[in-house]
Amino acid sequence: MWEFSFPIDRASIPLCYNSTRTMSTDETILQTLEDLQAGQKAVQADVSSIKDVQQKQGEQLEKQGKQIEALQTDVKTLSGKVDTVDAKVNTLELKIEAIHEYQKKAHTEIMASQEQRAENLR
Repeated sequence: MWEFSFPIDRASIPLCYNSTRTMSTDETILQTLEDLQAGQKAVQADVSSIKDVQQKQGEQLEKQGKQIEALQTDVKTLSGKVDTVDAKVNTLELKIEAIHEYQKKAHTEIMASQEQRAENLR
């Protein structure tokens, strides 16, 4: 009968299993550990990917925060300018009213002067 010896280093000579050769408990444990290690590497890759996405999202949130601050500053500036425009509009309205009153007074004086001339000519 032939005696089979299997090497401990599985990386150099892979074991083949068939109906005549089954895995021993140690080999089953080693296979399970290899599967676990492969799974762990996959999970680590996923975690790394998630970290990259979170970092990009953090950078994007920081950029958006700066943009919001800039917009708030612009709104404050525009609000101040609107107040200035309102004040200038009020001043302009007062000037228009003064001009209108002056024109009414001038018109009244001209009409009175015209009436006096008409009376003098009669």
